[in-house]
Amino acid sequence: MVRVEFHERDDKTTLKIEGRLVGHVATDVRSAVASKQTPGKLIVDLSDLTWVDIKGEELLLWLARIGCSFVTGNAYSSFLSEKLSLRGFRQAPQELG
Repeated sequence: MVRVEFHERDDKTTLKIEGRLVGHVATDVRSAVASKQTPGKLIVDLSDLTWVDIKGEELLLWLARIGCSFVTGNAYSSFLSEKLSLRGFRQAPQELG
């Protein structure tokens, strides 16, 4: 199960991904990001991510290549951020808007 939401506030957009980022869901998220006009820089909140497969990893690497920043808030997302060398920072998710 996965939940994906965009939150727009002022000049930043946050993409929050919760749960398991696998298979076709990763492809759907990539299409949504590619088609979305986002104000400012996109921040990807992985603080409630619980699992990714190879398609999910490919999505995260693509997001990093297009200049996204990442929020890690649990042990798994922190591990994944290190494993994939994602640009990450820690911030309380409620402060992301």
